[in-house]
Amino acid sequence: MRGRDYLTVGFWNIEKHNALPAEGQAAFESQMLRRSSFVMRWIERWFASSRFDILILAEVAQRRDGGDRFARALANRLSRRIGLLQFDMQGAFHWSEGNGGRVSPCNFAVIWNNSIPQLAGLGSRVRFFWEPDWVRPMIILQGQTLAVGGLHAKAARRDLAQQEILGACYFLDELPTRAVLIGDMNIPYSEFPEGAARELANRYWERRPPGLEATHKSRGGRYREAVLDYIWHDEGTVLCRPDPPDADYNGWEENDHAPIQYDVVWNVDGYDKADEMDWDEQMA
Repeated sequence: MRGRDYLTVGFWNIEKHNALPAEGQAAFESQMLRRSSFVMRWIERWFASSRFDILILAEVAQRRDGGDRFARALANRLSRRIGLLQFDMQGAFHWSEGNGGRVSPCNFAVIWNNSIPQLAGLGSRVRFFWEPDWVRPMIILQGQTLAVGGLHAKAARRDLAQQEILGACYFLDELPTRAVLIGDMNIPYSEFPEGAARELANRYWERRPPGLEATHKSRGGRYREAVLDYIWHDEGTVLCRPDPPDADYNGWEENDHAPIQYDVVWNVDGYDKADEMDWDEQMA
């Protein structure tokens, strides 16, 4: 049963495609409007075909149209009744402080199903954690049965990204519930340093691939494609099954990261989606 035995968790680095640019940038504004619309429509299609219980959006910008308004508008578009299921989706924008006390350039939006008892009121149980040498914080969503950490690790410096991943997992270890860390790790899945992986394994943390051949492709051709977005889970989670919302994602020109999704399971005996009625039939 959802919430009691498992939750479906998604993540997407939306590359700041939630906001309008400054006035006077007409050409750029047209491009941004198109890409923001792409993100909104894509998430609606994602939810309709393979619903998530928690979605973390990284690299969300607070500009003229506002991160708060974007998160609330998206949640409202996802909230509806389908068959016997009621979706009370809630959304919130969470920002960290940058230079001069301004909103930093890389923040998070969170969407969650407030009708699941274990997630009810989740908006009041969200916080940031970061070490002094981190560039960006980890966001933590403390559900009643699962803590979800979201991370957008340091780009270009794998040593710093590795430190952030290790530090995030160690901090999540101290929480009273089982935990996962999902996000843009900025270290290719297949190239994660063996020593650091062993260190995490000694603390019963494992990573799982997202079920995609690539989660990032640069538009400029400067970097090769790679799997940068994936999940880590602790020993309290017995299964993290990748369930990509689109295994053939091809929207690289609009957003250079693909969305990822996992079923996070701590009781396999209760992991049976069939007991919730057939989703496709309800969508018909």
